[in-house]
Order: sequence, then structure tokens, then C-alpha cells
Amino acid sequence: MKGIRLMTAAALTALLATAAGCSDDNDGVSPGDSIFQQYEVTVFPEGNKAAFANFRLGSATGERVELTDGSWLMINAMTCYYQEPTSPTVPEFNYSMVIPANHEEAIFTFRRSKDVELVNSVKLGDEKFVTLPEDIKTVANGERIPIGLGDIAPGTVEVKLYDVSHQTLGIIDSYPATVFADFCVFDNVPAGTYTLAADVVTVAPTTQNDGTAGGTITKRARVTRQDIKVN
Repeated sequence: MKGIRLMTAAALTALLATAAGCSDDNDGVSPGDSIFQQYEVTVFPEGNKAAFANFRLGSATGERVELTDGSWLMINAMTCYYQEPTSPTVPEFNYSMVIPANHEEAIFTFRRSKDVELVNSVKLGDEKFVTLPEDIKTVANGERIPIGLGDIAPGTVEVKLYDVSHQTLGIIDSYPATVFADFCVFDNVPAGTYTLAADVVTVAPTTQNDGTAGGTITKRARVTRQDIKVN
């Protein structure tokens, strides 16, 4: 089971009220470290957008680090909220922020040191969304749930049920469906009330990297349905 960011835009806005500015004049990340940049953006059909980031030592599997001593991250020239990790995987992302609905790009500016800024971006507004039934209220294990993909490749689609009332080690419990060309099927989901989410996922490499560490920008075009019952 994997956690995911189901935080609403309103909740993220409240968190941003506590975000600290980046005014440290020190010289940033140690020259001996290479930092992997892990960025993600979630976009909803109604125009809400949220961005997330981690910074890792050396590679995608490296230890997560906080940007201090004059290093920082800004997204679309705005300060991010930082959440201290409580384990290697919780929260899933250390940095988060709401992107204004009228922004057509997510621009991640990583100030590595006073002499080095790495800028990576992803276009917004061209997303394709999965069509879910508007009136869906229940899901049964083994049942075919119709979904509309159009020309979206099934391999880029993730459909999951999230138990937002229950967490394991701080991560929201989730159950993935098997996705086919025009339907999906859940299996072994316990009885309960869930949020149904369908994501179209695209991943691109970062173009401005810290040495050989590399990076990724993931974009999720997400459609949700609330209060889905599994009996």
C-alpha cells in the first residue's frame, strides 16, 4: 500500500501560512554532495494544483535532506512549506505548496548555493483526465468499473481507493485497481468508505541537474469521487 497526497488545496493554503522565508546567507549545500531533485505536481479538472518536492543525496533512493544554510526551493517564485520527516517515507514529500489556478507552468527553482540555481519546469493546462462515472457510490471486489480513457494509454493510468480515515505508519492506506482499456477492477479491498482517485501519470527527467544526481518531474492529472462504499 502506498501513500499519496490527498491534501486539499484549502489545507495546503493553511499550511503555507506557517512557511518560513529563505533569507539565510550561508553558502548552501556542501560542494561534495550531489542532490537528486524529485518534483511532482497534481492537477485537478476544476483547476486546483499542488506541487511537491524532495531532495535526496546522490540518487532517487538516497536519504532525504532539508535545504538549509542558504539553499532553498521556490516554486513559481513562492516559498514552499517544509514538513519535517518522521521516518524515511513519511511524509511522502517534505516540500509542498498550492499553485494558483491561473498559473500555466510549475517552475521549480533550487538554489543550491549562492552561485548555483537549478531551474526545472513543467507545463500545466494540457492534461488529459480519466472519465469516472459521475453517480458511482459503491464498488465491489471483482466488479468491472467503467472508465473513459479516450486516447490515454492504460499504462499511464493509476486507479486507487484511499482509506482517508486510516493510516499505517502515517501513510494513507490505499488499494490499486487493475486498469484495462475501458474498465478497472479492484480485488481484496476491505469493507469501508473510500476516496476513489484516477491519475494520468507522466514522468519527465529534470534538465538542470546537480552533477550526476539527476532528477524527475512527475505530473498527475487526477479525478476523484468521494464517499465510495465497499461492502
